[in-house]
Amino acid sequence: MRRRPPLQTLRRLLTAEYGKPLDGQKGNEILKAWRESRPDMGSKEIATVEIHGNNAMVAMTDEATKFTLTLEGGEWKIDSAMM
Repeated sequence: MRRRPPLQTLRRLLTAEYGKPLDGQKGNEILKAWRESRPDMGSKEIATVEIHGNNAMVAMTDEATKFTLTLEGGEWKIDSAMM
């Protein structure tokens, strides 16, 4: 079974704005609900990546899962997700 990252590790993968809800008192509750409603993303394959300046759109092979990345502080971070 794959280990789940702790809240702090996951938080570093998100842009400051997208990760704000995790900073509050309900951060762990939000994370738990997110984990329960999402399949193991590590097992999905990337279909396409479109980069436009400091933003990128990533589509997974299931065609229903897409997310955007933003270059923030020299690192690509998740800015939104559609699953």
